This record gives sequence, C-alpha cells and structure tokens, in this order.
Amino acid sequence: MQQVVVAAVCPFPTVTAAIEAVVQTLQCSVPVARIEFLDDATIKACNSYNKTDFKETPTLFLEFHGSSEQAVREQVHHLPR
Repeated sequence: MQQVVVAAVCPFPTVTAAIEAVVQTLQCSVPVARIEFLDDATIKACNSYNKTDFKETPTLFLEFHGSSEQAVREQVHHLPR
C-alpha cells in the first residue's frame, strides 16, 4: 500500500514555545512520524550551507505518514493550535 507523507516547517518565536508545542502534540497522541528541532543558530547555519531562506527562529520540522491523504489530514487536524 502506498504511504502518504506530509511534511511541515513550523517557526516559533522562542525555544520554549517550540518545546511546548511538541509536548502538547505528544499529549494529544497525534501520530507524528518525525519531529526535528533546530534553534535559531542552527537554522542560520542551514540557511548559509544549503542556500535556503528559513526564518531564523526556533523551528520544528514535522513529518506525518498515513495510508491516505484523509488519514494524514486527520492527524494534522488534531495538532494543538
């Protein structure tokens, strides 16, 4: 069966806000396939090395997997706002 993969890049104003978002996501039992955190210094280094233009603030990179687009949409719908 084909797996649907959706990725999201979520910048935050502070490290604390990013960490709180991860805690809330896990407490809501959202099935996240991958969560990666980069602080502002790491984002700046990535931008420099990869010639990208991510906002230089604490950032979460999230990945969701599902058997259909609808299944992934439901996962994302349950994320805390």
